[in-house]
Amino acid sequence: MTAGNTGARALAVLTFAFAMLLAMTVTASGDISRSGDVAITAGEENQIFGNGFEPLNPSTIRILFDPANLWFNNFTNLFIFPENSNASAVTLTAPLTIALPPGLSPKFPAVSDCPGAAVVTSPTSITLNAGAQIPAGGASPGSCYLGAYFEVANHGIYPFSIQPGGLQTDAGANTELAFANLTYGQAVIPSGPINHTISPLLEGTGMTWSQKIIADGINGLDFQIVNFGGTKLGMRTYWTYTRYGSRAVVNNPGEADPAILTSGATIGPDSIFSGTVNFGLMYGWNAGATGYIGFQFDCGTAISPSGLCYGYFRFSTTAPNGHPATLIDYSYDQTGAAITIP
Repeated sequence: MTAGNTGARALAVLTFAFAMLLAMTVTASGDISRSGDVAITAGEENQIFGNGFEPLNPSTIRILFDPANLWFNNFTNLFIFPENSNASAVTLTAPLTIALPPGLSPKFPAVSDCPGAAVVTSPTSITLNAGAQIPAGGASPGSCYLGAYFEVANHGIYPFSIQPGGLQTDAGANTELAFANLTYGQAVIPSGPINHTISPLLEGTGMTWSQKIIADGINGLDFQIVNFGGTKLGMRTYWTYTRYGSRAVVNNPGEADPAILTSGATIGPDSIFSGTVNFGLMYGWNAGATGYIGFQFDCGTAISPSGLCYGYFRFSTTAPNGHPATLIDYSYDQTGAAITIP
């Protein structure tokens, strides 16, 4: 074999190897496969790689009634907020349809401020079209709304929910259940399922009962479960001469350790509540328990003659330091009457 033939054959081998290397691609799972084994469309590439550079965050969604608890009147506003935490706008790839429970009918056609929105209103549902966009996010998620004004026909509790996958966008579908309850003529206001894990960070998780705010790492809400030394559960409530927030039922006057209540317990004006200095370890709950914490909070004099309302929340903790801990759900009586745990 001549030197010329040897050189030509080596070049051919190298050329073939380089061609095979070019024909190989890395799949989303990290596996290597040859070209033709995996086909990624432009839309799928955006979902996986965020326009080729980084993953996109799936869209989220919230439901809000304003007001959520009707007593004297029977009209309310429903707001659906699709949210987007990505740096660019995302687009609905399928219609978002909200089914309406019997007894709840739109007074006027639904509206939306989402770019490209077209809304269909019927007696049984409202729908936001595919092709509508959710604005880009920044320091906080970008959002827009789908809204309707309702007349409520009968007293009762009207649960609303959007299941995981109900909001479909080119960034991915919502992965968590969105829910809200509308009540009309109901004394006891149930939260519905919450199942919120208490944050292990120092500031823990705070709650404002009447507005159904459950938030991690925020001071100043009515009731707060914090972490002493970053490890053990503690309670902080806000009850001063200038700001009446919330207090917890305790076993003895002056304590700040919430009592572990069980079914049949009544929370009301005759209960023993934590004092004005409400910052202490939750000794019984840190040992691990499942039960209820009773509370009193300032709900205003518009409905409750005393301006105070009473309620309870279901709580679960794990020994030896309380974590993981879960706020399961809560209920309160908006008329100011005592409430009994069922």
